[in-house]
Amino acid sequence: MGVVKREGLRNTVIYYSGVVLGYFTTLILLPKVLHEDQYGLVRVLAPYSGMLAYFFLAGMPNVIIRFFPYLKSKQKQHNGILFFAFSVTVVAIVITTAIFLIFRPGIIHFYSNKAALLVQYYYLLFPLAISSTIFEIFNAYCRAQLKTYFGAFLNEVLVRL
Repeated sequence: MGVVKREGLRNTVIYYSGVVLGYFTTLILLPKVLHEDQYGLVRVLAPYSGMLAYFFLAGMPNVIIRFFPYLKSKQKQHNGILFFAFSVTVVAIVITTAIFLIFRPGIIHFYSNKAALLVQYYYLLFPLAISSTIFEIFNAYCRAQLKTYFGAFLNEVLVRL
C-alpha cells in the first residue's frame, strides 16, 4: 500500500472517530455536565484562542511545509527549521500579547455585559492559544515529513476526549 493510500485510510478513520466523539461530547455530555454559562464559556474560549493562535503562528506552518523539502537533512537536524519556526513564533507571541494587553480595557468593555465569564477568564486565552500554536508548529513539521495521521489523531480525537 502506498504512502498516500495508507495516510488517507488512517486519516479517514481518525476523522470519522473525531466526528462521532465530537457529537457525543458537544451535544450530549457537556450540556448535562456544565451549567449554561460554563458551556457557553467553553464554546467561546476554543475559537477565540484559535484565532489568537493564528496571530501567534505568524505563518510558520506554511513556511515549514514550503521549505522543508529544501532543508531536509537528518545529519543537520533539517537545518534548524524547527528552531527558526519557534524563534519567529516566540517573537510573534510577545508582540501579539502586548497588543492584546494594551487593548484589554476596550475588549473587556465590549464583552462585559454579554459575556461576564469571558471577561473573568480573559487571561486563559493566552495559554490556550500558546498550546494551540505549539501544536500547529509540530503538526506542520509532521505533515512536512508526510506523517499526517498523528496530528489528525491529536486534533480530532485526543482534544475531544
